[in-house]
Amino acid sequence: MYQLVITADDLGYGIQRDNGIMQCYKSGAVTQGTVLINGSSAKFAIMHAKQLAMPLGLHLNLTEGLPISPRSDVPSLVNELGFFRGKFGFREALVEGRICFLEVSKEIKAQVTKFQQLSGALPQHVDGHQHVHILPGIREVFASVISSFGIQWTRLSAESLQHADWLDAQSMAFYRSVVEDSVASKKIFSSKSIRSTDAFIGMPTMGKNMTVKRLKEALSNVFDLDGHFENSVIRSCELMVHPGYPCKNGGCGQGPDDFSRSTERPHEMNVIQSDELLSFYKKNNIQLMPYPNLDNK
Repeated sequence: MYQLVITADDLGYGIQRDNGIMQCYKSGAVTQGTVLINGSSAKFAIMHAKQLAMPLGLHLNLTEGLPISPRSDVPSLVNELGFFRGKFGFREALVEGRICFLEVSKEIKAQVTKFQQLSGALPQHVDGHQHVHILPGIREVFASVISSFGIQWTRLSAESLQHADWLDAQSMAFYRSVVEDSVASKKIFSSKSIRSTDAFIGMPTMGKNMTVKRLKEALSNVFDLDGHFENSVIRSCELMVHPGYPCKNGGCGQGPDDFSRSTERPHEMNVIQSDELLSFYKKNNIQLMPYPNLDNK
């Protein structure tokens, strides 16, 4: 038996996104969600998810919108307007040595605590919005903080990009950097007893690049369903998805971005809920589950 965790990112970003993610959970197309705790609908998302008994994690956000901490407490993390620096702005500041790791620790703790206040429980896992949790310097702080809360699961996006020939050069370069950071983070996370699935897929198949055919091929390669390799040790995998209905409003303090307003979000909904893909799981003995259930397998 193979185990597949299907994580819907960005829960709490906006009610339209949330409703789409909940629909995917109810249809069995996703097994858990990760919450942007500074998102405009985070409280609604957590309340709705609890009603559905949907497993939830925290999507640690250090790049988009407003911090949970008072902005005066985390000045290195924000720009002159008080917003996070952005996906690439944060990375640039990190490389230039302008990010204070004590402030990073403070903001991670604030987001975990806020999640706990809204949900009544700790997140079952914590990963990073835009893969921020595996960046050099951040990963050490991240591992220390979430392990201090007793949180044992995270995402490692060490995905094979060998067959993703549809990607443009810029996307490929970014995804390769994410893979390298994931590989470098594994030992650090393991030293704090933080676990991940054996494999990961989902970066090259985001948005318009997602098709049933590509997801089936990726899973066939990960689990070696065609039997090309002897004694394959891959038994668990995480699939990252970004489904939802396009946001008319929402965001993390700056309004909805192009990503959340895109028709690529319902496109992902349609793909992951397709009968063909759900039948593929059953045919190949791929069992869908959230992180906590992996402990029992």
